[in-house]
Amino acid sequence: MNFEVKPEYGSYMLELTPTFPYNQYACSLNGIESNMKNRRISISEYLKPNEHLLMIPHFPLLGEGDFAAVMGPLHGADADSDYVPDTIISPFTRFSALTRNIRKRRGSKVNIEVPTFMDENTTIPPTIHMDAMGFGMGSCCLQVTFQAENIEESRILYDQLVVIAPYVMALTAYSPIYRGRLADIDTRWTVISQSVDDRTEAERNGPDRIMKSRYDSVDMFINPDSSYAKYNDLDVRIDQESYDVLRANGIDDMLAKHIAHLFIRDALVTYDDYASYSDTETSEHFENIQSSNWQSVRWKPPTIGGSVEAWRVELRTMEVMLTEFENAAFTVFAGLLCRAILFYNLELYIPMSKVDENMKRAEKRNAILEQKFWFTNCGVPNTSRQAAFPCVCCDCPVHYSEYSILEILDGNKHFPGFIPLIRSYLEVINCSPSTRKTVSKYLDFIHKRATGEILTGAAWMRKFIMSHPSYKHDSIVPQDIIYDMLDRLVKVAIPARPHLL
Repeated sequence: MNFEVKPEYGSYMLELTPTFPYNQYACSLNGIESNMKNRRISISEYLKPNEHLLMIPHFPLLGEGDFAAVMGPLHGADADSDYVPDTIISPFTRFSALTRNIRKRRGSKVNIEVPTFMDENTTIPPTIHMDAMGFGMGSCCLQVTFQAENIEESRILYDQLVVIAPYVMALTAYSPIYRGRLADIDTRWTVISQSVDDRTEAERNGPDRIMKSRYDSVDMFINPDSSYAKYNDLDVRIDQESYDVLRANGIDDMLAKHIAHLFIRDALVTYDDYASYSDTETSEHFENIQSSNWQSVRWKPPTIGGSVEAWRVELRTMEVMLTEFENAAFTVFAGLLCRAILFYNLELYIPMSKVDENMKRAEKRNAILEQKFWFTNCGVPNTSRQAAFPCVCCDCPVHYSEYSILEILDGNKHFPGFIPLIRSYLEVINCSPSTRKTVSKYLDFIHKRATGEILTGAAWMRKFIMSHPSYKHDSIVPQDIIYDMLDRLVKVAIPARPHLL
């Protein structure tokens, strides 16, 4: 097989990754979609009749009634949930331990609340309540990791992807239903964030509080140049002891703060031989903290004593989508955007507080059409290699404004747009006709999604539900509607026809 299968949090979930990273050549982009299709074909061989592999972020009836073929008892030892049994958790011991320890450290069950979509006949409460890690970590997503040439390049990519993360989350929105109720959000993000919030009462509400869950948006840029410090306008707590050790060993201020910020969290899981690990021989202690700080973008240094020697950056906000075409389109888009960022020296910096605002806007219902997002007015510096995209506003008193997703993708009076930049980059590298044809299909699809011509998965689900004869316009989505909707999605997914959405 040319892919690997790994356990994930849900007993009904799989994590699928290519066996080897794709190479740096544009022609490798032609193989991403076929690799994804091979995964579905191979896994489908192990399914029973009438079982199907569906790539959607969240099972819409999770936690509502008898939502599973085999239901275990509620209030299990791990989650103690009113809605879901522990049997939804993968048997891999790390996941059950995480579930217990988050609850124990917090001092209570997690408390997840998302707004209900208030339809004309809605009488249910204005919030949908959930109470277990499984509601968040039982969701699927599309995560893409990029290798950088060196540490400097990895830090550049990290900062730029932090800004990009909300835009691609809105573009891939696929999660409008929780516990059989229509929500007023379209993505899984806040559900996951709340589902693993292990902060104590004092850490959530006390005078020295930690502002975010350990699963949330990034808090700071890591460019070492002090001229970018002005964009780090959030109050970021750090572990002072960690910071002092890092600085004493030659780590610059920004990177030391980034790592020390990770270490304000406790380890959630340890293993029997954990104490025997040597920090000079393995990165296991660091990775234990790093891997349970689930932020919108993750900076991944090389491992010590491991198999990975590269500097990497992981984009983590995208929702998994129904078809291989959709997932490949956004994987290729993100990869080429990274190459364009580096080639054209793009600087997409906006204040981190505006990135946080963008994250909140990105999860709202129909965000790509109804929300404006903060974006730079000066993303292409005059030092860029390509004079075709000069900065036209270097004297602007404010270097960021609100734009639609379409304006960010296609361009506006201040910025040429992500899609034109990618097309220009392909021209510069003399991309082959076959690869250009593949990429053009993907870019055209993403453009049409931004215009609303092709719906997001979330918008399609809402449209299907609203037009279903059983829907009473009361925000409740019963089993018969869910069955019909999933049956329709299966018929779209297997032939991979995203234009039907």
